[in-house]
Amino acid sequence: ERLGQALRDGLAAGAARHGLALRQTGPVQMPMVLFEDDPDFARAETFCAAALTRGAYFHPRHNMFLCAAHTEADVQTALDAADTGFAAVAQMRASA
Repeated sequence: ERLGQALRDGLAAGAARHGLALRQTGPVQMPMVLFEDDPDFARAETFCAAALTRGAYFHPRHNMFLCAAHTEADVQTALDAADTGFAAVAQMRASA
């Protein structure tokens, strides 16, 4: 739960830094992250593709899963990658 909450808090803070609104649902160990105003999942797919270039796989349309094997370093890697994803979504939104 602690690592899941750290991931959730970090994602919320990262999205806010880029001026993006997120909805996070599910238990903290099984987060689902959705972008507001993203009915066709275009923002989610942009986010996930950009984060993947930094080594973290986020799912654009489904819950994700943390387990006991994940570490604080893993969460930090995911948050660093998420920042790249948020930047890509912010750029996409600015270009629209």
